Amino acid sequence: MVQDTKYKNVVELLGMAAVVASLIFVGLEVRQNASATRGATQQQLSAAARESALSFVDPDIVELVIRGGTPDGWAGLTEVEQFRVGQLTMVAFRMWEDAYYQFSIGNLDADLWAGWEAGLSESLAAHYARDFWSRQDNRYHEGFRSLVDSLITTS
Repeated sequence: MVQDTKYKNVVELLGMAAVVASLIFVGLEVRQNASATRGATQQQLSAAARESALSFVDPDIVELVIRGGTPDGWAGLTEVEQFRVGQLTMVAFRMWEDAYYQFSIGNLDADLWAGWEAGLSESLAAHYARDFWSRQDNRYHEGFRSLVDSLITTS
């Protein structure tokens, strides 16, 4: 009977050790998966930014964006030119919104987000960006809208 109790205790101890080992393994897997997700998120955002930047190879686009950066320049653009700049601006705001969302759920490192936020803040100095935002802000997530509105207020 004493030997049965010892055997039972050893089996219970081995069972607890197996549970602890399993929990440690699961914890390591979750941690590794989170790290891989953060890396993939940064790669995805970088790829989107590179693709968007290709628009600026076209000198006509560059000229429209530069002219549209000032109130007088924006007013001087035709409706078609304003639409073209607006489409580029929409793509940029979608990238910033995605970066903000990924940061807010922990998939984007704070240092990397700081770079995205700085780019957003700089872009909001352009008249076309503020005009776009004043007309299209309702298409974006509430948290992102609050961020952009605060950046506009503080600039």
